[in-house]
Amino acid sequence: MIQWNILCGRYDGIEKKAAHRLKACIEEHLDLTAPVGVLDIGTCTDLPEGRNIFLGVGNENLHAPHSGTGRPEEYTITVTDTEPQTISITGSDENGLLYGVVDFVGRYIPDALYSNSSGGPYYMHALFTDAPMKPCCITSAPAIARRGLWTWGHTITDYRGYIDNMVTAKMNTLVIWNNLRPANAGDVVAYAHENGVKLLYGFAWGWGTNNHTPEGIRYALEHKQDIVDEYLRDWAPLGCDGIYFQSFTETSHEKIGDILIADAVTEYVNYIAGEIWKHTPGVTIQFGLHASSVNKKLDFIARTDPRIEIVWEDCGAFPFAYTPNRVGEDDFSDTLALAEDISTLRGEDDRFGCVFKGLICLNWHKFKYPAQPYLIGEASEGLKQARLAEKRPIWRYVQAYWMSNAWYAQTTFRHLCDQKNGNFTALALVEDGLFESALWFPVLLCGELLWNPCADTQQILRETALNPAAVFA
Repeated sequence: MIQWNILCGRYDGIEKKAAHRLKACIEEHLDLTAPVGVLDIGTCTDLPEGRNIFLGVGNENLHAPHSGTGRPEEYTITVTDTEPQTISITGSDENGLLYGVVDFVGRYIPDALYSNSSGGPYYMHALFTDAPMKPCCITSAPAIARRGLWTWGHTITDYRGYIDNMVTAKMNTLVIWNNLRPANAGDVVAYAHENGVKLLYGFAWGWGTNNHTPEGIRYALEHKQDIVDEYLRDWAPLGCDGIYFQSFTETSHEKIGDILIADAVTEYVNYIAGEIWKHTPGVTIQFGLHASSVNKKLDFIARTDPRIEIVWEDCGAFPFAYTPNRVGEDDFSDTLALAEDISTLRGEDDRFGCVFKGLICLNWHKFKYPAQPYLIGEASEGLKQARLAEKRPIWRYVQAYWMSNAWYAQTTFRHLCDQKNGNFTALALVEDGLFESALWFPVLLCGELLWNPCADTQQILRETALNPAAVFA
């Protein structure tokens, strides 16, 4: 059996994570008599014997310099058709290399594995043998800059698994909402950064399940300084990549009592953000805004400080609706028009994002605020298995409609990508679905549609279904 070796440009950081993913993939196909070699090219005087796979960022690995255009998170996968055959996976940056390995495992390997024959070979080729691998040269980069998930912290049973599955879906941004700072919030930030994921913590600026009264809003307006104090005390020291908030816009009404929501919320968030920037200049602040209460009063929202990134939700039909069956043609056309309008509400360079839904949300009938600080993602196996059994039938429903309605999500992503030249934040709501235990097909599909919303829909569906990481409910 031939010896396989992974030669890293630098065996450290995110590149080390990439090497470990690649090693695990190779080992799944080998009847191992010798371990897969993992070497730092800087320590090699001569190349080792056997079949070598070169990893590198930029030009750090002289045996495999990156040959792409240098776009952020770009990768190139090359499998030569010469002897001795060489394989290289390179990235324009660390995330690009990591996503190159992700797609080598999830796209190249299935393409090389299946023979498209029921004769000889019987459906599948043997891989990583003495025979050459299927030649290829693939260069790819994301169309949308910031792609990720939005979730509540207390619903995560395993934060490492959650972030690992995000990486497999080529997602780089995570918003975790909490009503109290989790005791291990800093550990989650560190693990996210180890995997090339930016993490923003979310907390309430006047949002609540019982705040839609004039008295509740007036109380929030009178206690703006409390938000600043909470940020400085609880969130600023964590080293996260920014903060996310919601206020009192999650309603279908334009007014609460005599208070016009669009007017009050704009003044409110501008003041608090300004105070925060006095203490931590430049920190990213995302304003989670529900279009349902303000979409007829956009002239007020346009006054939001341009340094604040508005992350819109509840903009209409799927992929903004909670269930993926809501795709009426008229509703979808109106939704697409609104999304395009708000994406440049404050000008062409508007800091803009969206929370897309239609995956899985909290069970609000059972919801209770955690009463004490908790640990994110440190749960027993028994709890995980019990909740997995509860969530699987929901994912089966979601899965069916994402299969049939993927075009609507893809069209929305593509239109916004064109409108913003890819420079916006796209978050999918996956807040209570045991995503950390299973990379459910609809979430992986969403990640692929965000990476390349211009690809053929049927091709994306087929390639996602063939990805060995995809879990069907």
